[in-house]
Order: sequence, then C-alpha cells, then structure tokens
Amino acid sequence: MKKFIGVLALFVMLFAFSGPCFATGDSAVGDVDFGIHIGTGTSQQYSGDVNGIDVTFSKERTNMAGVYLNFSGPDSCVELQPELNYVRDKVNNSRFDYMQMPVLIKMNSPEFRNGIKVFSGIGPYGSVLLSDDKDAIRRYDYGYILSAGVTVKDTISFELRHSEGLMNVSSVDGLTARNSKNMILMGFNF
Repeated sequence: MKKFIGVLALFVMLFAFSGPCFATGDSAVGDVDFGIHIGTGTSQQYSGDVNGIDVTFSKERTNMAGVYLNFSGPDSCVELQPELNYVRDKVNNSRFDYMQMPVLIKMNSPEFRNGIKVFSGIGPYGSVLLSDDKDAIRRYDYGYILSAGVTVKDTISFELRHSEGLMNVSSVDGLTARNSKNMILMGFNF
C-alpha cells in the first residue's frame, strides 16, 4: 500500500509540475528522438525466510547500457520512451545479465535558462535473464521504474532511476527474492 501511495503522489507532482508547460499552447507536431544511455548503481535482491533463517542478499554494483526512443507530443511536455537495456547485476559474487525492456511516460518541465529541462518518469519493465545461472534465478522478471533528471539543450541528460521488481525471481523453494536497483544514468540524444 505504501508503494501505491508513493507512486500516486509522484503522478500528482508530475502533473502539477508540468502545468505551465501545457499552458504554452505550442501547436507544432511532436518529435521522435533516438538516444543512448549508460549508468551504474547498486543492486539488491530482497529476500525472505529460508527454513526459519532470515536471508538477505547484500547490495552490489550494477551496470547498464541501452538505447531508447523518445516520442514527444506536440507540446513536448509528455514523452513516451520505450527502451532496450542490457543490465548486469552482481549479487553475492554471482553475475546476472538481463535484457530489460521498459516503457516510460516522462513529464518535462518548461525550458529554463540555458536550455535546461527537468523531467520525471514512471513505467513498467520486463526483463529476460541472459546469463547461465537459470537454476537459482527465474528467467523472467517484471516491475516498475521511477526516474527523475535534467536534460541540457535536448542533447545530454542526467538521470536518477529506481527500479523495483514485482516478481519472485528465486527458483529455490522457500526463498523469495525480488530485484531492486538504484542507478545514475547519463544519456545522449541524437
């Protein structure tokens, strides 16, 4: 319930923050942009009780590289951003490589001085495990992503991103594990 309230509060803030952008009344046709992003951060697999023992995997480093498209509306306040990302998690000296496919709805602020815009986004993701350790970890995962950042002159972006898995990815009986990541990304729009 706390997560739902947090996501709902984020949406309310997004729409309140973007109000001035919608009021500009720009009637131009929307754009499609292509971009790449890279990032690093921390990964944790939340876990549960195994035979009466509370087990939690430690936080480890994660890396990501990906491509994305931005489909912006006529006022460029709202964007739809499908992505294809390669994500490498390292948890307890095991490496898990995922192909992640998120679709984000991004809300942009009006442009500030020097071409700076603030944005935030939310959306679902689906992942497919590419590494060989499919005995302990299930092949598929899904969840949601929350993000916030700045774009400079519609070219370079810096983003903070949190993703939270909603599926139990553990194949081990009695163990519940969910993926969670906090990332810092840098993107380049073309």
